[in-house]
Amino acid sequence: MALLVLALAVAGLIILLVWLFRRLRRGAAADSGPDPLTPLPNILDLSVSGDMAKVTFGIPMVGDDPILSELLGYYGLEAVRRARRDLPLQDLAGVEVLVSHRGTVSQVSVIEFDETGYLPEDLPVPEIVKLSEAMDDPLDSEFQAAGRSGASASQEAGERLASLGSFLKIPNKAASALRLQGVDPENMTAGELVRGILALRGYSISAGGDPQTHHAQKGAATILVREVPHSPGAYPELSETDMHRFVMDMAGSPMAKGMLVTEKYGPFSVYNLERRDPRIRFVTRERLQKAIDALALG
Repeated sequence: MALLVLALAVAGLIILLVWLFRRLRRGAAADSGPDPLTPLPNILDLSVSGDMAKVTFGIPMVGDDPILSELLGYYGLEAVRRARRDLPLQDLAGVEVLVSHRGTVSQVSVIEFDETGYLPEDLPVPEIVKLSEAMDDPLDSEFQAAGRSGASASQEAGERLASLGSFLKIPNKAASALRLQGVDPENMTAGELVRGILALRGYSISAGGDPQTHHAQKGAATILVREVPHSPGAYPELSETDMHRFVMDMAGSPMAKGMLVTEKYGPFSVYNLERRDPRIRFVTRERLQKAIDALALG
């Protein structure tokens, strides 16, 4: 009889210790801050309706995209986790994730909690989140394209360039990752593409002195990003004037490195300028595919 009582007491103690361990682990998770390297898509609204938290993202999502839906589910939960101090978390049973695009709001994901008031702790981390931890220099050789420019000397000044969405090969995962950053792969500029990739790499993007200039920063790394757009009717090759103006601007800039981005083709002279100043890169039309491939999201 005494042995039975002792066994029951030990079992009760084990159950109590397991319960306390779960509570302590949840408490630690609630007190820990968000991962500063984890980017969040553009949040339009975060509110509570009944026992559900509702997170509405503003991104270019058209139709059914299971990859993006899964990503938004993760980021919706992350948004609630970051806002937990301002939400009645103890009453929540789940998170509803919605997307607003071109005036239409649609539900893309619902995450139900195993226990009311406690966010899931074992949700798989998407590989896109891990991209923000990559410390690769975005100006290294992965953006370079071997050989001469794809532009032909016989091209007419009025020739229209094909849209980047039709010119580039963008894997589904990469397209979803870009949409997550607010970039529409079917209707994007070269600058939007590169800024989206930098954001996925963990860089914060801020406006520069004009609409074509942005600053990217990650820790101590600072990058001047300049876009040279292509206008219909203009010659489809980057001009020497734009190239040398960028080199001069970089010479007087406090930014450590610089990147000129354009959907135009690049003349062979870009290689000479890069050789003279390793701090700069010209991400021209024929190099943009390298930028996408560097995401390693096949």
